[in-house]
Amino acid sequence: MLNFNEKHKISSIVCAYNEEETVGDIVAALSKSPLIYEVIVVNDGSSDGTAQVLNDFSIDPKVKVIEFYENMGKGFAMACGTSSAEGEILIFFDADLKGRFEDDQIKRLTSPLILGQAEMIIGYLVDNPLEKIYNNPFKPISGQRVVFKKDLIPIMDEMKESRFGIEMVINLYFLRDGKKVKYLPIKDMIHITKVEKYPLHLALWEFYKEGTEIASSLKLHYPILVEHLKNRSRKIVDF
Repeated sequence: MLNFNEKHKISSIVCAYNEEETVGDIVAALSKSPLIYEVIVVNDGSSDGTAQVLNDFSIDPKVKVIEFYENMGKGFAMACGTSSAEGEILIFFDADLKGRFEDDQIKRLTSPLILGQAEMIIGYLVDNPLEKIYNNPFKPISGQRVVFKKDLIPIMDEMKESRFGIEMVINLYFLRDGKKVKYLPIKDMIHITKVEKYPLHLALWEFYKEGTEIASSLKLHYPILVEHLKNRSRKIVDF
């Protein structure tokens, strides 16, 4: 049986940008879990009531809030959360989730890492309509993931530059270094869609911004993928 409490410190990191409707429930649920050593919330320059919601956790010793006064981007927020974490294991959750944050979910996501079955676990939601697509192409950019802190430290500078392309950047570096990645479905959780959070014209603008940032990150880090493919080709030839 895995002993989560004595052998492994798990830090949960939640990066929030204008998520006043959902971030409080996520932080409260994670803070209550005996499996989570600390909850680090990065408020990435929110202009809504996110800061006021997080202020309610000022007396919670498990919760650490990092405030940015301008929007720095998700990659920068994740990097700062990573550097502040005391745990050896990091579990990231998006701030716009709704659903069941319980210990069995945390155990299921972290166990493969602890058992040495993978070096990164990417959890993908299965209850959103979009996630029901067969062989969903969006799995690799899911924000729900578990890693060892030591594996992110070498790419902190790259993370800070990535904004919304951060998940693909992390994937590329893990791919380059031959690290094993495991995908696990997450039930009983859903994303609040941008159409639900914003008027339609703003939702479309947010989709456009995220798409361009992801494309820019892929372009910037494309040499990493080329390097991986070259190394893989050499191994095939050598074999």
